Amino acid sequence: MARKFLPVLVLSALVLLGLAWLLVGRTAGPAREAPQPLVAEVAAERPHRNERALDDDLAAARTSVLAQDPPPAEPAPRPAIVTGFLTIDDVPQPGGTVVFRDRDGRWQRTVAIGPTGAFRINDVPIAKLTASFELPPRDGRPIFVPDWDFETRPGQVEDLVLNWKCTQVNVRLPGTEPGSRTSVRVEGPRLHGAIEIDETGRGALSVTGSGHFTFAATRDDGRVGTAELDLEGSEGLETAVVAWNE
Repeated sequence: MARKFLPVLVLSALVLLGLAWLLVGRTAGPAREAPQPLVAEVAAERPHRNERALDDDLAAARTSVLAQDPPPAEPAPRPAIVTGFLTIDDVPQPGGTVVFRDRDGRWQRTVAIGPTGAFRINDVPIAKLTASFELPPRDGRPIFVPDWDFETRPGQVEDLVLNWKCTQVNVRLPGTEPGSRTSVRVEGPRLHGAIEIDETGRGALSVTGSGHFTFAATRDDGRVGTAELDLEGSEGLETAVVAWNE
């Protein structure tokens, strides 16, 4: 009877031993695979170090790009060209000069007026400009014309076609003493100038345009006087008699 159950007992013992070995292996396995504390700290810190290094690399690359490739500067506007044609009483003005200047006083150029009354200047800045004219006398009379304001545009040609009508003005200074010297300052709408009076107390000039004109005389002994005229620009000939101040 005992021999009949001996194989069963042996097999049961082997099964129990196998189960015991499996249980011991499972409980011992995790203990062997657990990381040491120092290794765990290094492993936990490594991602943070990589992120900081990446941020530093990106900041250095951004700084390098900005230093090597500054933003492109805006292109300077193309300069303008100014041409013009000047006539006085429908006759081309031969000779004289035109003085161009900007309103801020940072730029100024002078060009000559040709024998046909034409003038031209290149490389003019883009700005609000004023043209002033200095003309030679005509028929013995100095000619005073007003300043002309205009504005240039990038790369464009500004064409100034100017045709002024003159009024001839005779200036009389009563009581002028022989040998004395007197100058008269002329002021009008956007024009100014001066003439010398001869020892007979007479002077002559031509002005263009309309409006209120004043003639301020100063004698070499300090005496002063004034005369005023309101012109429409089509009078032809006028006379200004200076009244001396007492």
